[in-house]
Amino acid sequence: MTRPGAAAYHDIDNWFFGESLGGRLIIDIRKILFSLADPVLKRVGMINLLPHAMTHHATQ
Repeated sequence: MTRPGAAAYHDIDNWFFGESLGGRLIIDIRKILFSLADPVLKRVGMINLLPHAMTHHATQ
């Protein structure tokens, strides 16, 4: 149960990945990992850096 006025986790995630420099940095690192030839690093970029629910921020 959350207290009245508390931000939901998706609101915080949307703010972080959509508006903050830290979120932008993670998205930029993810793009770099996608461009590498190493399949392990590509997988890290695909699975480990960005929650699936926030991938819409990576396509902007």
